[in-house]
Amino acid sequence: MQRLADNYRKLRKYFRFLLGNLAGFDPVSDAVSDTELLPLDRYMLTRCRELVEKVSVPMHGRLVRRFPVPPCFPAVNEFCIVDLSAFYLDLLKDRLTLLHRRAWNAVQRRRCVARY
Repeated sequence: MQRLADNYRKLRKYFRFLLGNLAGFDPVSDAVSDTELLPLDRYMLTRCRELVEKVSVPMHGRLVRRFPVPPCFPAVNEFCIVDLSAFYLDLLKDRLTLLHRRAWNAVQRRRCVARY
């Protein structure tokens, strides 16, 4: 039970970080096309799409959960720990910190947060 609670806290931390960096981001005016993204951001977008396909199934033109929440949790948890935390978020924190000091609305910052 303690391990499940720890995993839940980690997921909350990841989502809090991601959502916290969306402050002031307007998807209509600040959107960035996939071709303008850096290779790292395109890779993570692909990994995220793979996760959605893994835990979802198309039905009536939209994606619905393939499994109830408990069986989906290991896949989401693994994605957050391996892909997000250990790799992408560490690099993203550095990029966002440097970009925040330069220009908050810089194109590079929009590339970082455009695909949350």
